[in-house]
Amino acid sequence: MNYTLNNLGTGTVYKGVFLNENPNFLPDRPVYFVRAPQTVDFGGAVGTRNIYLVNWSGTGASFQYPNASETAVVFNSDSAIVSSNLKGSMISTDASAFSNNSQRKFIETLSGGVTWLHQVYTSAGHVWIEHSSDGGNTWTLGNDRQPLDGSAGGKNPSIAYANDGFNDYNYIGVVWQQPYSSTYRIMGKMFNQYKGSSSVPSPVSEVRTLHTEPSDAYSINANPNLVLAELAFGPFFVTFERKSTSGSWQPGINWLVGHIEDVGSQLAGPFGSVEDNGIVTGTNGSTINAQMSLYSGSTAIEVNLVRQQGSPGRIYSHFVGLYEQIGGGWDYYQYDDGEISYPANVNFSPSIASLANGYYSACWIEYSDMVFYYFGNSVRYYYGDYVQSCSINRGGGSSSSGFAVWSQNPSSNWSNKSIRFDDGEPAGSIITLSTSGKYLQVGNDASSGTSGMYVSSFYPFSSPYYFSTTSSPLSKANAEFVTGRGFEINNGDATFSYRFEDLNVEGENIGFVEAPGTADYGDIEVLNQALVTEPFLINAGATVVFTERSGFADSVAAVTMLGEEGYLNYKVELIDDATGEVVGTAKNVQLASSNAYALKTRSYSLNMDGLAGKTVRIKIALATNLVSIPDIDDEAFLKEERIPIAIRNARKQAHSRSNLILTKSFRDKNAASPKFGTEELTLEAAYVPETYALAQNYPNPFNPSTTINYQLPSSGPITLKVYDVRGREVATLVDEVKKAGRYSVTFDGRRFASGVYFVSMKSGSFQQVRKITLVK
Repeated sequence: MNYTLNNLGTGTVYKGVFLNENPNFLPDRPVYFVRAPQTVDFGGAVGTRNIYLVNWSGTGASFQYPNASETAVVFNSDSAIVSSNLKGSMISTDASAFSNNSQRKFIETLSGGVTWLHQVYTSAGHVWIEHSSDGGNTWTLGNDRQPLDGSAGGKNPSIAYANDGFNDYNYIGVVWQQPYSSTYRIMGKMFNQYKGSSSVPSPVSEVRTLHTEPSDAYSINANPNLVLAELAFGPFFVTFERKSTSGSWQPGINWLVGHIEDVGSQLAGPFGSVEDNGIVTGTNGSTINAQMSLYSGSTAIEVNLVRQQGSPGRIYSHFVGLYEQIGGGWDYYQYDDGEISYPANVNFSPSIASLANGYYSACWIEYSDMVFYYFGNSVRYYYGDYVQSCSINRGGGSSSSGFAVWSQNPSSNWSNKSIRFDDGEPAGSIITLSTSGKYLQVGNDASSGTSGMYVSSFYPFSSPYYFSTTSSPLSKANAEFVTGRGFEINNGDATFSYRFEDLNVEGENIGFVEAPGTADYGDIEVLNQALVTEPFLINAGATVVFTERSGFADSVAAVTMLGEEGYLNYKVELIDDATGEVVGTAKNVQLASSNAYALKTRSYSLNMDGLAGKTVRIKIALATNLVSIPDIDDEAFLKEERIPIAIRNARKQAHSRSNLILTKSFRDKNAASPKFGTEELTLEAAYVPETYALAQNYPNPFNPSTTINYQLPSSGPITLKVYDVRGREVATLVDEVKKAGRYSVTFDGRRFASGVYFVSMKSGSFQQVRKITLVK
């Protein structure tokens, strides 16, 4: 036998082995080798995968490389048993291996002039890492082809990376949850990747314990998350969930901070000792699915954090900053943005990306829609049908662009979608990806833009469960899609939502007018200007259909929100495209505490008899006295100079907006629009007020803002001004020509002193004054 070749082959008749053959594994003597085929074709969508044998063990035998995929073996006994685990590349035995999109499990780095993909996941009760240098076409099992948790087992891994500050090395870190006695530990391991090389990242040999849990059982998912600051041997920051109280450890999102150790030659060592710990204020045992995103280039810990409260529940966001003190120790800063999701208690699985402009973009699931949220405007965006998972990430460098991706299953056909965002706001259109899993994550761009962002998707429905990667980087496109518009107004636990969607005229989908994200849609008049469709021609016998979703998420809380004097009125009107005059009203809904209703979805057809030949638009008109603007409640944060000015300005601007937002919804144009029992509507003649009127503001007294309603029986110039008790004009709310109708305007009193003011309305010979009271 030529011992330099594996010439026995598969299917060879067994005729025995020599015992104790070459026990010292000398290179010039024959020896038995065992190995697996390098690839296996699993067929179907799984296709051909790399295969590894890992963790050789046995009785009556010894191994030269027990942790390698191929090893020399010496049989010491005629009853010898040799065994190993078979590991397929990017295949898992665990259907939930990728289910928590709030943990970052998929990242990208730049090394050797190419983009590297790195992914962590669980399989067979262990934590694994894999690497790809060819866009996910082939993957290599990392960590010397061994599970990161050794023989202990583990779950819930998260991955992050940082540059060394000299552009020579990437430092890749992984944290996970590992069983320990009756509880668990949070473990961490580092990898070095030399940027001048095309080699697989080298694991640091030592695994470090970052936290030993005193009371929570291993069965409780701690879901650790990791960020690494952009600096050689810089800080690490880990968050994890706790459910019980034990000494100083509290239920909620707990955090740990420390430094990566320096082992010389710019190489990262293991995770260093934890230097401080604490809890994210406002979290408790019901807080889950936290995700962090570090600001690009941060050398300190400066992150936006998003988290879920309840299951399903509400989505909250925070800024968290940790800064090293001279001489040791850490200063902790937190700014609470409050709830960013409404309606409440129907949201889950948030994901977040910090942007270079000081803001962030986030996504999560609301009911079965993906919500895209940009912290820098007063718009909320809805995507998809029957969405199950979403993920968001930014481009490389100082980019404020990136992609949000999601999976959806509208007709038992899984598909993955993406939308590009620029400067935080969605741009372009929905793209269908080459992957089709239920759970997915989008990587960061490893360079300085968005041209190298990939998606990893996991299909958990039939064994073997498998991962697939998009066949090329994500791109921006201008495919057609259906748009919808609406608004949401929130007050505590109560939210009223309205969405007008899927307008279709004789088989053609009709969109809405342009509505830039920079506009202040907390102003009712600005909002109403965006709730207008593109024009369409009515032919004889035309079929006009649309879907409407409206109501309060909690009709009991709505009674408190509306109180005795609160009201909300919306109309669906048909207007003449040439004149802007109201042709007729399809719906006129007036809500008070006595008739608040729960959220419902209905489809309608609109009777267009007698309107053939007209070019018209549909307009949604809102009138309410429930608009308010909150006070900024943390002036100390806004003055803290260690926090970058862009971050402070972002918080100041975001918290100056009212509780009224515009919503936009998008669907693939070729997607079937859901119908919910069609009801025919007949247009009513347009209502014109018979008299001028200036209503009393609401609320009154107020702080800091109040709503003022007024009406005009005919078109003409109108002014609405505010005066102080000395008769000095302090604000002009309206000064323009308006058509007959009812209107609302908001007076923001934050820059005025407490006291009595007077609102004066003038139009032609009509004048009326109302007294209002600002109490701070």
